[in-house]
Amino acid sequence: MAVDFCLATNTTYADISISVTRKIDRTICTHPPVSDLLQIRFSTISRVLSFHTQHHVRLYSLLPLCIIFCYTLCSHSASYSAALFAPTLHHILLHSLLLLSPYAASLHLSRPSLLHSHSSSLRKRIITFQILKQIMIYTITLNPALDRTLWVERVRDDVSNRIIVEKSFAGGKSIDVSRVLKNLEIDNIALGFVGGFAGRELEGRLLNDGIQSDFVRVSGETRTNIIIHEKETGKQLAFNARGPEIMPSELMQFVEQLEALPCSDLVAIGGSLPPGVSPEIYRKIINQVKKCPSKVVLDVDGDALRQGLKAQPTVIKPNIHELSELVGRELKEMDEIVAAAREINRQGVEIVLVSMGARGILLVSHGQEYHAVPPAVKVESTIGAGDSAVAGFISGFVRGEELKDCLIYAAAAGTATTLHQGTALCRKEDFLKIVPQVKLEVLSERV
Repeated sequence: MAVDFCLATNTTYADISISVTRKIDRTICTHPPVSDLLQIRFSTISRVLSFHTQHHVRLYSLLPLCIIFCYTLCSHSASYSAALFAPTLHHILLHSLLLLSPYAASLHLSRPSLLHSHSSSLRKRIITFQILKQIMIYTITLNPALDRTLWVERVRDDVSNRIIVEKSFAGGKSIDVSRVLKNLEIDNIALGFVGGFAGRELEGRLLNDGIQSDFVRVSGETRTNIIIHEKETGKQLAFNARGPEIMPSELMQFVEQLEALPCSDLVAIGGSLPPGVSPEIYRKIINQVKKCPSKVVLDVDGDALRQGLKAQPTVIKPNIHELSELVGRELKEMDEIVAAAREINRQGVEIVLVSMGARGILLVSHGQEYHAVPPAVKVESTIGAGDSAVAGFISGFVRGEELKDCLIYAAAAGTATTLHQGTALCRKEDFLKIVPQVKLEVLSERV
């Protein structure tokens, strides 16, 4: 919902006239407190006509009520134009907003340009400010894991292999997305199932990373994956556990939680399914999320991907092997991969991303077709690179950037992750260095 809100003084007694126009572009669902969603940005546009400075206090006394009215009026997004008066009123507005909005994420005020003034004491200033909702992103990982990463010189048979370094990370496809988004300074909330001591540790690690979570607790133990790196050979071995069995009552608790969630801008869904959960759950999740509506990014494979496609997610990101399985034929050459992506695009998926390893990432979306190739780097680990690419794409997508730029971010984030050993994911400083080095090939830009 976009709301235009105008305050104008018509007399020397600062009578306030209010006009409100509403433009509803979505169904407003149950939202968290507006204060949790909003950040304030405002800028002075101009001074026009006149108003005597003796009415400073009178107008200032009305300002808090006006701001409270704005907050009450807007539960999604709004822009307001207010004719506010006095030579230093922009300072008054700034201080009032700071007092009334301690949760405001950013406050900016520019100096006005003087359009007209009858005298230095008779002036009128029009201040425009916007109340914008903060980006709301959920990530859903139904089978998260603790990734226990070990470094050894080399794995040898029938001897005691000494561990040189040992680290643990919160893992799982969409958990990785959450971590990279946070590294890129985009807040999000992680959802899914956790259980036991490992589940508590996973939640604690996310908390230490500054990531909010709201997991459904289950009776089983969250899985632990083992990743072994051989320093001598550079090889890595990964042993992924199945995960805890999810009881039907626990699954329904998650579904009820999902139905009660506030609407969001985007939901990222990814990862394997735990025992006891049917691939049908992905179609259920996508259909529920799209009721708001929200954008949906789906990164799964096999039957889970086929079931999810029935609900037409906004974005999918298969690799070449997964796309080959999806269309039922082997894909090797670029024109074959592009044709397969177009086929999925025509089935109702708005954006098809195809990760191709060192060959880069392909994007196909209704006539827009791009191929991003990252720079050559020394690869330390490929674990989490695909998940990081998803997060890189999302970082631009939720900000409304062009698809070609979102694709560049995807390639840069995925490459940045390969620079580090273990499951240490994309770092912002690496990401920013790689972005300008990504080469973009435009395959088609038909409208």
